[in-house]
Amino acid sequence: PNRGNNPNGVSRDHMISIDYGWKNNIPTEIISHPANCELLPHAQNWHKRAECSITIEQLLERIEKW
Repeated sequence: PNRGNNPNGVSRDHMISIDYGWKNNIPTEIISHPANCELLPHAQNWHKRAECSITIEQLLERIEKW
């Protein structure tokens, strides 16, 4: 995890955020699936915070293709 010691590096981002998954009762195995992850510059991921960059339907399609 990036603990602030690499501000110019990259971070793993959950495209459907963990917070969104929690609030919408999305199963953990869907939120934690590798198809829900992407690498983003740390600063961009920090600004995104709990926002989602794809829809749940898009994630399910990505998982199916996985």
